[in-house]
Amino acid sequence: MVSPGEGGGGENGGGSGPTTCRRDGKVIPCTTELGVWFSSQGCYAAPLSPQPPADDPEWGDHDPSEGKIYYCAEDGVGGEVPFFVANGAEPLPDPRALAQSALDQLKLETPDIKLAPAPPLATYVGLETWLWIPETQWRDLSLTVTAGNTSVTVVAAPKRVDWDLTAGTTSCYSAGREWIKGMPSTAKTTCSYTFSKLSDDQPDEKYPITATLIYAATWTCSGACTLPNGDLGDVPSLQGAAAIEVNERQSVNKRVP
Repeated sequence: MVSPGEGGGGENGGGSGPTTCRRDGKVIPCTTELGVWFSSQGCYAAPLSPQPPADDPEWGDHDPSEGKIYYCAEDGVGGEVPFFVANGAEPLPDPRALAQSALDQLKLETPDIKLAPAPPLATYVGLETWLWIPETQWRDLSLTVTAGNTSVTVVAAPKRVDWDLTAGTTSCYSAGREWIKGMPSTAKTTCSYTFSKLSDDQPDEKYPITATLIYAATWTCSGACTLPNGDLGDVPSLQGAAAIEVNERQSVNKRVP
């Protein structure tokens, strides 16, 4: 059995400060679907559910109010023999691992590319082509995951849209302004690209276009935490795809009689 102070998921056990878990000298996740890592047992373990009755021999000399009976979810130092963990000695999960797990579960938006002129209409060399994605796709996404008394919430906030138009690239720091039929010619866009070459040498005589929504991902921890918050950096969405034909305007010279 694990006595008070012997339980420990990492270098700092259940204490404060960053937790790093190691197995055979290699850094491993402090928390998995199997439970939390106990270095003293050499296994991932979780509390028995339900806990044994108070008169069960598994408690040994301990009172159920003093802690919980855990079991190894895999073969450890003591095999699969249940062991006692005192209250406060349980290893805390690594909030960074929980944050990454939450981020992996987030369904990031795949940009729905909008253009003006809108395909199948062509755009023209030298014409400012409007680019945007729906406003509904420019929104914060969040998800909370919990392990024991530790909860981590990840927020992915839109940061920019990276556009690759084959002929060139541009980045826009908003969803872009939607072009609406009937707008005056003086209307301004917040995101655009101006082609300088015809698309006649491209597949199907159109320039392939992709858009990637870049999120800034951060996390906060509540409950029992070894770290209060952190930053997961920039996270790209799946690419949205489209294509547009680029033509050249033809000038017409009229002979004046």
